[in-house]
Amino acid sequence: MEQLQYREGDAVSGYWAVEPDLQTITAEKFVQAYEDSKTLEGAIFDREGNLYFTSTMGFTIFKVDMKTKETKVFWHEEGVRPAAVKIHKDGRLFAACVTNETFGGVFCIDPDGSNMRWILRGYSVDDLVFDKDGGFYFTDFIGSFRDRLGGVYYVNPDMNKITRFCGDMCQPNGIALSKDGTILWVTEFQAQRLHRFNIATGRASIPYHFTGFAGPDSCSIDNDDNLYVALPDQGRIMVFNHYGSPIAQIVMPGREKGHNLFTTHPMCRPGKKEVYITCKDTAKENNEGSCVFVAGSFAEGNETMYQFT
Repeated sequence: MEQLQYREGDAVSGYWAVEPDLQTITAEKFVQAYEDSKTLEGAIFDREGNLYFTSTMGFTIFKVDMKTKETKVFWHEEGVRPAAVKIHKDGRLFAACVTNETFGGVFCIDPDGSNMRWILRGYSVDDLVFDKDGGFYFTDFIGSFRDRLGGVYYVNPDMNKITRFCGDMCQPNGIALSKDGTILWVTEFQAQRLHRFNIATGRASIPYHFTGFAGPDSCSIDNDDNLYVALPDQGRIMVFNHYGSPIAQIVMPGREKGHNLFTTHPMCRPGKKEVYITCKDTAKENNEGSCVFVAGSFAEGNETMYQFT
């Protein structure tokens, strides 16, 4: 398995590697969820080291035993489209659901997959992240360049109040917090932008504008506060340092031939320098299905991902 390695300047503020000069490694297939093409998203690890990921088209949350690679359906409900899963500090799994004809919002389930109940409805929630107090931020995946209706919202720890954090966005998608909880990262899908919000000071910036077709999608951090961002239809993950400067990329095998292009969600594994990436193949011929890939990350997974415990 190829491993990312720091190079001189990677952690320095203002250092900017242009894309042709980015360190590049290729991921390997880890497990396969479907033989055909169905969107996979929402990779996350629990305290026992199990991997979860979702299928928005399959209305399913999968669970992977990391020792045996056994992949099984953990939760399923027809018509509900989970796009991300995050784990509350009390052990409950919270699933972000994008809108379809019937559902949209956030629901939670117990660690055994039972006792589903909705936390909020009426939003097309693509991703969420908990803060140290047990509240969470989420992205409302709506809007376009004509109508900038999307935004980021905060739900208080008692989960009885929703406050708009920012608005005027074109389908905000991925969301992540820095290890200390002061920096909020948000990807804006249709506007091709990476936002960096300093919650403590109120200062915000757009450190990166993406190029190419589609994206950016979901994002997450490692234990060195590097940010990993998925680019669907490009078959790659970009990695940024904690200032928002690009320092590396991970590409999918077969990308140069049009395979495994729909990369959606990266997540580093706690205790291991490994990043797991959900992906589907959109090629019309010799389609390779929907898989989770793995590559070597800069650092181990974020040790506070559960969150801040």
